[in-house]
Amino acid sequence: NIGTAPSTSSIIDKIKYVHLNHMHQWNAWNCMPTMNMPDYGRERNDMLGKLWMLYHTDILSDGDTNLYNLKVRMAQYAIDLVGIYENGGKSKWFPDGGINCAIKPAIIFGAHLLGEDDAIMAIGSAKSFQEDGQYFYIDSNTVLTGKNYTSAMVTNPPTAEWGIRHSFNPALDNALWTIPGNDYRFISASMYGTHLGMAIHDDHNNGNWELGAKKQPFHDYMLRHPVFGVASSGPAHTISYDPWLKGLWDAYIGNY
Repeated sequence: NIGTAPSTSSIIDKIKYVHLNHMHQWNAWNCMPTMNMPDYGRERNDMLGKLWMLYHTDILSDGDTNLYNLKVRMAQYAIDLVGIYENGGKSKWFPDGGINCAIKPAIIFGAHLLGEDDAIMAIGSAKSFQEDGQYFYIDSNTVLTGKNYTSAMVTNPPTAEWGIRHSFNPALDNALWTIPGNDYRFISASMYGTHLGMAIHDDHNNGNWELGAKKQPFHDYMLRHPVFGVASSGPAHTISYDPWLKGLWDAYIGNY
């Protein structure tokens, strides 16, 4: 059972107006206009996942005003994000808990709608995005620098893992899923609609992370997390995924 799709006009209206990043950490939500802008990465991810799946399913058809609005507004949203990135966001969107989820995926989606996939190459290797910086493969260095990792966890093929601030503070990586702070991995692994949208897009772009999601730690970790049955049993504030998005992910991610 895939579940019920969201109200199309209400979710598309979430990107009707300009989105500004006033601050770059969790307390940013105190100054976000929540009627038309997500105030946290968890909510941004939910919004983006629904938009991406509305675009990829047959709920909206050619000629539908809602589809037109989705494309135009999503493209503008991506342009706004690139503008923020180029004017300070590059140093502010580093991986840290769940606040910066789904920024790079939003740029990828908008670039696709604009036919500007190549533009993503310019920012593709940046570690300022959460999906670049929180995910990694466990190796011998992880055993040395992280906590509670063992040599038995160094496998072939490698195991994808998550760290709250991995790209700039790998000493905080911890193999235990239940310690304080690691509850953010539940938020970061609930990106079902966003991840499926990226995987579909990636499948059309030769598996390059600058243009999509596959063959990278983020993709492999998304596949790993639900297998352990944890994505539905974390702290209440981390159980944030929409059943429709999870249903679509379960049904179709195996194709990519």
